[in-house]
Amino acid sequence: MTMNSAIKINSNSPLNNPPQDYCPGGSARWFQIKQGLDKGKTLFYSDHVIGDQEPKNTVVFVHGNPESSYTYRHIRDALIESGQSMRIIAMDHIGFGLSDQATFEMVEMHHANNLLQLVQHLDLNEVTLAVHDWGGPIGMGAFIQEPGRVRNIVVMNSTVFPMPSDGFT
Repeated sequence: MTMNSAIKINSNSPLNNPPQDYCPGGSARWFQIKQGLDKGKTLFYSDHVIGDQEPKNTVVFVHGNPESSYTYRHIRDALIESGQSMRIIAMDHIGFGLSDQATFEMVEMHHANNLLQLVQHLDLNEVTLAVHDWGGPIGMGAFIQEPGRVRNIVVMNSTVFPMPSDGFT
């Protein structure tokens, strides 16, 4: 497995010198937020495919606060070493890691909106959603808008807010 020796650093990123193993070589990607309060900002994500065939499964890692996609490096590397065909997506929320800085005090639903835009842009389906900490309400907040995209949910040291009897907002 090769790691990125140099990742393009966004000039507005809170992280100026990422570790060599921040993401697998060739997997660094950038997505420009199209709508909402972060419209025009750039979100970093890693998109890595294991195997030679089109993967049927996708794992989406959603980090907590004050973390980044780098939090999942050991799990990501173990999945890559397993050799099982899959796609691994790990993103940095706006204001974290290699994504643009935040310009306002963001709450979970702001980040969930950004994640949903990325999920739609990548047309992710058959997702195993892995969330930790603040990533729980963010990941669930994004995928509750399009629940048919999710097959499995892994919740680590997080909360998933209870649904009100009159539906979610």
